[in-house]
Amino acid sequence: MSNKSLMTVLKVLGPVILPILFGMCLTSINVLCNIPVHHNSTESRLDQLNYWKLVSPALFIGTFTLSLVIFISGMYRIVPHPYFKYIFTTSAICICISNILFIYIRNNILLSICRYIIGIGTGIACALGPVYYTDLLGMVNGSKVSSLQGLFINLGILIEGVISGYYNNSTFIFKVISGISFISIIINILFTENSKKQNNLRIIRASGDVNVITRHNPKLLIISCLIMQVVQQMTGINPILSNRNGFFMDINTVPAYFFNMAGLIGTTLSSIIMFNGNGFKEIVFISGIICTVTLGILGFSNVLWCSGIYLLFFSLGLANLPWILPGMLLQEESDITTAAGLGSLANSAVSCIALSMFTKYKVIDGSDGINWVFFVFSTFSFIEGVFGYFLVRVSERQNKKSSGVEMKELLST
Repeated sequence: MSNKSLMTVLKVLGPVILPILFGMCLTSINVLCNIPVHHNSTESRLDQLNYWKLVSPALFIGTFTLSLVIFISGMYRIVPHPYFKYIFTTSAICICISNILFIYIRNNILLSICRYIIGIGTGIACALGPVYYTDLLGMVNGSKVSSLQGLFINLGILIEGVISGYYNNSTFIFKVISGISFISIIINILFTENSKKQNNLRIIRASGDVNVITRHNPKLLIISCLIMQVVQQMTGINPILSNRNGFFMDINTVPAYFFNMAGLIGTTLSSIIMFNGNGFKEIVFISGIICTVTLGILGFSNVLWCSGIYLLFFSLGLANLPWILPGMLLQEESDITTAAGLGSLANSAVSCIALSMFTKYKVIDGSDGINWVFFVFSTFSFIEGVFGYFLVRVSERQNKKSSGVEMKELLST
């Protein structure tokens, strides 16, 4: 590996670690809820104490707050590019400090505040990571790295599941997350770059870094990206991941291991397809259909394998889509920032709604009855599969048109 390639890897490594930490933080709440505490002379768990209902959605509320800031910044044409180093370093600091506090705090209100801070940190990773990769590596390579974001999140979920399964009912996982966060802090300080590029449209077009959009209304495309974020969260992915213990009373079973591995397998296959450049829109459609069926089955019965199959195909075709669409469909930095901020804003807000629905109406403990909330998730999985298919097709057509525009620009210079 040349020195230039090594430096490029180091420049993206700090931000890349953050979605891994997001995956670990997302599912580590399954450990947090089972921590024993002494309350009124009796031993209880944290999820049996007052205000536990604030802890789970606090992460998404924090993400919502950060996303609101990004969205407002985009409206006023304020882009994050000159501040990437400071933004990603702050994200890692938020995650690191909060997980250290998890080791010692046994008060649910304080835990909610910590989760809120983590939400701010992980919101930065999810919303601005793809923007940074595109700015640093160009549209083509940046989109490829952005497509790996789901892989990194699911890698974090897998790591957390394995460690938590081995160290059952232990705070060790929070020490691991803190340690990885500290590494990210150091790497971001040393290697992450603030953008110094000039936003010259003619230079950008001639270099082929950006897809040139001439016929589509950016506002319509931003709204489309927003809709996809809303639809994705209503497929129930975050409620299902946050309530893993409800599906698997024993986490050392084959279906539980498959569930932990499913996301990583799905996103690995998705990344291969994205890098190959063919068949992605068909995979989006097929994944939407299979997720629709598996969630429908879970609506009738807690078939353990179905949750893993759902996670596998969600990761394969649906997980990355809303996050990479702004870079695929939009041209201007401010439009991409607006779409990323508004999309993340909707994502976190709807996550809270979906989580509240799931917590209130779930029937996953083996009791008889039809769980209608899974049918809601199933319906939105179908919508994401169909709508996503057509949006990817729009992006492919724009790529063909932009090639012709770029050639004309080069000939005219």
